[in-house]
Amino acid sequence: MMKVVRFVGREACSSKQYHSLLDDPNAAVIDNASTKANTSITKRLNNRLLQLDLPPTVRDFLDLAITIYISDELSSRAQQKDYWTRQFDVVLPVFALDLWERCEDSLADNLKFLSGDIFNFSWKQRQNIPRYSNHRIKIPRGYYDTVCLFSGGLDSLLGAYRLLKEGRKVLLVGHQADGVTSTAQKNLFNLLQRKFGNSVGYIQFGIGRSRRQNPIFQLPNKVENSHRPRSFLFLAIATAVASSAESESIVIPENGLIALNVPLQISRLGTLSTRTAHPIFISSFREVVHALNIFSGEILNPFLFLSKTEMLEKLDPDERKLAKHTVSCSHPDSYRWRKETSRKKHCGYCVPCIYRRIAMIEASLDDKDDYLDDIFNDYLSLSPLRQVDFAALVRFAQKIISLNTNELQMMVLSHGFFSPDVGQIIGPRPVDSLLPWANMLKKWSTNFLDKINFLCPKAVKESIGL
Repeated sequence: MMKVVRFVGREACSSKQYHSLLDDPNAAVIDNASTKANTSITKRLNNRLLQLDLPPTVRDFLDLAITIYISDELSSRAQQKDYWTRQFDVVLPVFALDLWERCEDSLADNLKFLSGDIFNFSWKQRQNIPRYSNHRIKIPRGYYDTVCLFSGGLDSLLGAYRLLKEGRKVLLVGHQADGVTSTAQKNLFNLLQRKFGNSVGYIQFGIGRSRRQNPIFQLPNKVENSHRPRSFLFLAIATAVASSAESESIVIPENGLIALNVPLQISRLGTLSTRTAHPIFISSFREVVHALNIFSGEILNPFLFLSKTEMLEKLDPDERKLAKHTVSCSHPDSYRWRKETSRKKHCGYCVPCIYRRIAMIEASLDDKDDYLDDIFNDYLSLSPLRQVDFAALVRFAQKIISLNTNELQMMVLSHGFFSPDVGQIIGPRPVDSLLPWANMLKKWSTNFLDKINFLCPKAVKESIGL
């Protein structure tokens, strides 16, 4: 069990438990409020430092997400009894105490579904706290009607592009997770701005441990890199931005195959498979922010029923040009430090890379030189670690095409039951059954197996059971 406390200043909260934890050497104090903070937050709108003034509850919600994001790295899953589930006891001084207490269970359930962890919250009354920063640039209120999560990947590009093509005014929101995706986000924004002008804006957040040498509170060392709660932070950032911009909707462009993220094999059951954009997580997050009165608009995934391959079936000429600038790899910085591979954008062997290549091949946009490894031709020469995802995807696709309609719908519910109503609540249209997701799984699996049967040499096909 890890004890965590959000720092709001010595004078802003009078709780004895709060002050006791500030002096407890076994507690992690997450501080982004003091002049010697251990957590840093940078915000830029169109590459200019941004002042983000937030209502008290929105500020508390964003600080809660930052607290969870930082705390996640401080507790090792490998040290737990089941090698996964951790418990966090979090003390959070907040402004609207009664409101947070009423929403506590739904918030804990949302985080448990996303990360597999147990969060116990203790809310304390706080007074006024310092603003994040003091810059001249602010988000224009009422100008942008849509906030769109922007990762620098294919899905987020197509989501943003199609919103802008509809005539929407779109504020892209990205997170500086690593150098490669950060650069991709900036480059793609510049290209979108050339085409759509002032209809598109871009905010990039950087949130992480401060590099300050002598913070007031020293954080423990990082010991965990699974990052399951990370998407809670991304959505909290989008919610804060939407609140500040007075936007009507938040869009999470994620293909339905990744959103469902059906476990590829038994070893990936539960939150061992990420649930970043799963319908249960998105719909329950929506309920939380509505209940907290933080954001009352829509939270939508326009690609809820589509695989990445289907998304790329009909691209216009500008989409085709832009697609080449995206980055979809799950760990793009892990190999770019080597001179001989520094120009590669993708590893080529992770699940997102394989999904991307199949889709790009379908759209006649594939270039194997974008990838560190050509998984289809070089599979036999790769290490077992680099082979595992491709082999798992082949077995997964073979299983999917063998299932009948009822069995496919059960696969759709692998992470838990959700009603088809989510198609209308967070998706593009109402549906009355799980068939749209089931049909998507089968269509992608059939296409995938056809593609690799054509692409892979005989020896590779024999090795992976084709």
